[in-house]
Amino acid sequence: MKEIKWTDATSGALTNSVQYPPVEQTNTYIGISIVNITKSDWDSWKSFKCAVDHQNEEKSVQVEKKPPTPKVILLREPKGNNQILFCTVRDFFPKEISVKWTKNGKDETGFTNWDPQKNGETYSTLSLLEVPNSDWNSEAVYSCEVSHRGKTYTRKASKVPITVTLKQPRAKEIFQNQQAQLGCVITGQDKTTVEKSQITWKIDGQTQTGSTTGTAVPDGNVYTKISTLTQTFDDWLTVKKVQCSAEGEDVSPVTQEIIVQKDGTGPKITIYIPTEQKGEKVILMCLVSSKVKQDYYIAWTDDNERLNGDYTDGITFPPEKTENGYSVISLYTTTKTKWESNHMFHCNVRHAGSKEVFNSSVSRALDFLNVTLSLSCVQDDPEDDFSSLWSTTSTFICLFMFSISYSVIFSLHQMKKN
Repeated sequence: MKEIKWTDATSGALTNSVQYPPVEQTNTYIGISIVNITKSDWDSWKSFKCAVDHQNEEKSVQVEKKPPTPKVILLREPKGNNQILFCTVRDFFPKEISVKWTKNGKDETGFTNWDPQKNGETYSTLSLLEVPNSDWNSEAVYSCEVSHRGKTYTRKASKVPITVTLKQPRAKEIFQNQQAQLGCVITGQDKTTVEKSQITWKIDGQTQTGSTTGTAVPDGNVYTKISTLTQTFDDWLTVKKVQCSAEGEDVSPVTQEIIVQKDGTGPKITIYIPTEQKGEKVILMCLVSSKVKQDYYIAWTDDNERLNGDYTDGITFPPEKTENGYSVISLYTTTKTKWESNHMFHCNVRHAGSKEVFNSSVSRALDFLNVTLSLSCVQDDPEDDFSSLWSTTSTFICLFMFSISYSVIFSLHQMKKN
């Protein structure tokens, strides 16, 4: 085997190479040559050629640091009667690049391109297209097409190709399985667009792995795809922000985020019962109030479920601002049979950033007792010493009756459970 020669991009010979004697292996020979180049030459993506003349035929191979793939992102920002479309291209080399726009597949004019700027070892650039709202609302498809090193990278944007909904953790999973289960729902009218959308999760800025994503399924007139990310409850206690993003070839990034509201203040919990029970269902309402805004996880149980460690999600509404702070409402539906059988129902509450559990309980028996006592034990304002004495005496009687009634009801309730 003749000498293995090294040259640079200008065909200049590299003399600082080392060639080893050929080694026989399975009736063939292997020749090895090593050349040293400077880090600056390698990092500048210079190319080098390794060549050998064998049996009057030259064989060669090109060696170079593989340039990074350009990162193309299409963003949109409304501005008055127009939509501003930004096409950012980052981390590419060499500098030569071409950016153009199309509308429904036809070349668009009037866009502005910026000269590539060097950022470390790579370049970045930006292209801007201003679109009238009348065109944008017509659901026209705009494409940013980037050509670099013989390849074309395309990002498309149109009016709401998909929507992203990020759901809070289910209270049932937090109480029952000590897990925070987050759901990211992708919705769109085009099945292919929804199916090909790539979903990325971030917690406090760090990309997360381990999520599970389903396929696009019909949901009325649209298609949906759900991605689920599960955290242990201990890990969830430290979380401040969650982001879910969807991106695809025909979709610029759409991101939703949850800012975890946590203060550590214990809530006040009140359960309300409808004055009229109609039909075979009874709806209980749990009002959770606090002076500060924070996230609450509300799950319901009855006595049997509580013994088995089972919890049920109610219908929980977003926090509302009140005169004295914030409140959250959760609705729970039970059967009339259970309610009239004096089952005890519990509204269980945790607030973000804490393992502490708050709860309030109610049953038909306790509700009936409260109503009876409110009717029989509230007296008019005393008018004289006699009425004052009677008021005091009646209060003691009511308290005595209350203690007896409560003991009887509690005993019956315990017997029913056993």
